[in-house]
Amino acid sequence: MKNRKYLYKLVTIILVGIFIPVLVALLFFMNRSFKRLNVDNEMYYEKLAISFADSFYLKLTELGRHANSISAGSKETESAFWRGNESFVENEYWYFEAMQELNEKYSIGSTGLFGIYYYETDSVIFPEGKRNSAEFARYLGVKKADDDKWNYFDQANYRKGEVLIGTTNLNGQNDGYMLVGYCTTMGKNFDEVLIFYCIEPNEYKDTIGYVYDSSGVEFYVLGDEDEQLYLAIGEASKSSISLRELNTERRFAGISQRMIYEKDIKHLPISVAMCITDDAQQNDVVAFYRLMWSILWIIIGTMFLVCTLVLYMAYKPVYRLMAEVKEYEGDEFEKITNALHSGRVKILEQEMLIMDLLLKHLIHGGHISRKKIGSLGVDATFQHFCVCVLDGHTLLSNEVKQLTTVIEEKYNARFFVTDWQGEERSILIFFLREADIKEMTAWLMKWCEEHLLVDYRLSIGKLVNELDDIRSSFVDCLNQRKTEENFIDNKQSINEEIISLDYKEDKQKIVLQEILTYIEAHYRDVDIGQTGVADFFKMSSYTLSRMFKKQVGVGFAEYINSKRIEYAKELLLTTTFSVRDVSAMAGFSSDAYFCRVFKAAVGVPPATFREQ
Repeated sequence: MKNRKYLYKLVTIILVGIFIPVLVALLFFMNRSFKRLNVDNEMYYEKLAISFADSFYLKLTELGRHANSISAGSKETESAFWRGNESFVENEYWYFEAMQELNEKYSIGSTGLFGIYYYETDSVIFPEGKRNSAEFARYLGVKKADDDKWNYFDQANYRKGEVLIGTTNLNGQNDGYMLVGYCTTMGKNFDEVLIFYCIEPNEYKDTIGYVYDSSGVEFYVLGDEDEQLYLAIGEASKSSISLRELNTERRFAGISQRMIYEKDIKHLPISVAMCITDDAQQNDVVAFYRLMWSILWIIIGTMFLVCTLVLYMAYKPVYRLMAEVKEYEGDEFEKITNALHSGRVKILEQEMLIMDLLLKHLIHGGHISRKKIGSLGVDATFQHFCVCVLDGHTLLSNEVKQLTTVIEEKYNARFFVTDWQGEERSILIFFLREADIKEMTAWLMKWCEEHLLVDYRLSIGKLVNELDDIRSSFVDCLNQRKTEENFIDNKQSINEEIISLDYKEDKQKIVLQEILTYIEAHYRDVDIGQTGVADFFKMSSYTLSRMFKKQVGVGFAEYINSKRIEYAKELLLTTTFSVRDVSAMAGFSSDAYFCRVFKAAVGVPPATFREQ
């Protein structure tokens, strides 16, 4: 049963969390009284109003992005809008170019009429022509008698970066346009403009009918404060009755129901209203509930099949993985976790071996076997190599991770790094598939400039095409630095500096003692790890691992585990804590991993050790 622990959890979750609750909910729903139906209807219409509000907000957001693209495009010198207001003086036919650009570059399909109003010249440029504000008002159907009410293009309304709402419904009519404008600037002189869009009453009709049955439902867009009707959609635009003249409630089957649902549009001074008319299709909902009894058992059977399929699909990948990790102990996830841990350890060991080969080559020269490098996971597609030296800073693990992610994903390369023992200096070795490294090195210099808060110097060595020439790229970095420092005996100082890369016994012993003292105080912390300790002492993980293997005789992880195992043995023999508690107190992340490590070190599981 232990090896199928996750399977039983899935069965429990599906039965208790999905199948049984759905079945109970269906039975409960079928036995609801008719009075409860009114509450359900109100919830339905409430969600319908929210859906429409969200849809309308997304539409306005889309228009805002379109306006931003026009404004941004006007800053390009090839744009007809680059010259802006100047063109009205220089070339009175300039607006033909602007019209052509609007039609060809900024066409937005079914959104409807849109244009740009220049405040300085009182000109409206739209895909069909050019008019002043008064002429354009007539074009939209505003009567001359309503001029005192039409103030949409007034300069006083302009607020840069804000949305300006208006309408042609000036005398209580419902069939006018809604205008949505974005106050911005355009062209090289940052002319003040209003990029506006005319939303027609029938523009949303098809969309509403497609998403849900809109029969018996009317939609409006209103002002938050003045309750001005900005837009009546679909059939509502043909009504001569004001929304505010309607009662907010009605009686249906003896039950009082709401008629009007309002929702605010976030970040804008408008709201949407949905009105339920007398011909709403609520009787269909009642019929639906009656039919539910006849199909209840079909739903139950379908749900059972769906739950079985979900269980199969959810567990099938785990079952396949179990076949690959059967040598590990524990339940499904413990086995997978242990397998991943072993894989990470193997990858880390390969990285260390690669760094050993590279560091020996940098210090002593000599041949690097491509076959040996290939056996450690570096494929033959890497045909170019480069070394960089970063003076003034030792790269920490999180910085190495950032660099590695970008370099591998963006530049299709591999990246190895080590510090220069005892000095604030890092060596970066790149394996590349492409011969052009200008873009990558430019990005690396920019990254250093943005992330390093200390004085630093980045030397980039020459690009080489052979593994055995990596050292020459490294020497090229040192030559650059020595030349800048005006060394007299350049060759001798470089040789001495390269030799200093190797570990100095005396200095290493001092640093190692500090590290061992730190580990003694923290080895029971579950979060302590090689990268964290390396960062704390400002050295690379590779340097820390190499130091341990050379001076202590075992790797870092083995040393930590040995300390934890000794402490766990003491707890097992002197306390009554459970094996799980002992595992946590000794610093292990899981009791399954603790048992595996304990058995490998002591020869018997923890429980058996306690009984002996």
